[in-house]
Amino acid sequence: LTQAYGCLANDSYVTHAQWFTLFDTTYPGLAEMNHYGLIQPGGGKKASYNAFKAVAAKNGGSPATCGDFDAPGLQ
Repeated sequence: LTQAYGCLANDSYVTHAQWFTLFDTTYPGLAEMNHYGLIQPGGGKKASYNAFKAVAAKNGGSPATCGDFDAPGLQ
């Protein structure tokens, strides 16, 4: 999450960004889209909650390295 917002901070075209959802919808469950929240169904905060809180406190954070774009080596 921190790296994603750092990538967005590199792009002058992006002026606003938000997270997909605050709460996970089910637990346990296999549907991928049910697990993008920052808070678990029982109210427990995930590590991403604190990361988002820190990014929000920095108004989006600072630009950061954005991915690994080197081609893989072949042997």
